[in-house]
Amino acid sequence: MSWNWKYAGLLAFSTIVDYSVGLVLAREQRPRARTYILIISLTSNLGLLALFKYYNFFIELSGPAIAMFGWDLSLLRHELLLPVGISFYTFQTMSYTIDVYRGERVLERNFLKFAVFVAFFPQLIAGPIVRAKQFLPQLHHLPNVTTQRFHDGLFLVFKGLSKKILIADLLATLAVDNVFTHPLTFSSWDLLIGLYAYTFQIYYDFFRLAAILPSDWQRCWATISRRTSTDPIFHRMCVSFGLAGTSPFLPGCGTISIFHSAAAGRRHGESK
Repeated sequence: MSWNWKYAGLLAFSTIVDYSVGLVLAREQRPRARTYILIISLTSNLGLLALFKYYNFFIELSGPAIAMFGWDLSLLRHELLLPVGISFYTFQTMSYTIDVYRGERVLERNFLKFAVFVAFFPQLIAGPIVRAKQFLPQLHHLPNVTTQRFHDGLFLVFKGLSKKILIADLLATLAVDNVFTHPLTFSSWDLLIGLYAYTFQIYYDFFRLAAILPSDWQRCWATISRRTSTDPIFHRMCVSFGLAGTSPFLPGCGTISIFHSAAAGRRHGESK
């Protein structure tokens, strides 16, 4: 992923589109029209995600097979950067329009508050994906800031930053980077150590973000550290990234659940 201020326009585009779609969905009562309006949100957001994140991948994947017929797909590659956080804010804004489509009371008429929901920096780059009904109500109530809570907040930030610098970055330098850069030059034991070191690097890298998230979000991140065996690790990682069945975002570990939710909302609307 790369940063370029020009790509902030993509974030603004998704924010404006889904804010507008939410307002129109709130006024529209016809099921078929509501479905078409939702499709505008899905196609615009997923289209941008596919272009920037997956387009070149599929070109490279299908290139050898197409080359057998004498066609060169390499000319179709683009040189666009992969914008920072595009996956997270794409699915977060779509979760809002899907919730509005399904009739949940999450509509936000204040554009500035909705923009904060989309671009909230602690979870914009690395998640977790947060649903509107979790986040937006907090913007309508001023927090009770006390000296003790201020000190506690600084301590959490320092704690997370320390684990990032002293553990995650150190593991990357000593055991991870070289192993993943030149794997053929290392023994099997070295590769195994590098693999486990990378696991802990990722955990402590994300810990710095979890430390500054609101307390009701931290439960998602905490579950990964409480595993008792290797069996539930995939499920717990999905929880931490906002994907698993117990998470606040998607009912199943996979983006196809978005379309399942939209279809369920359409059936519900037509049955009224």
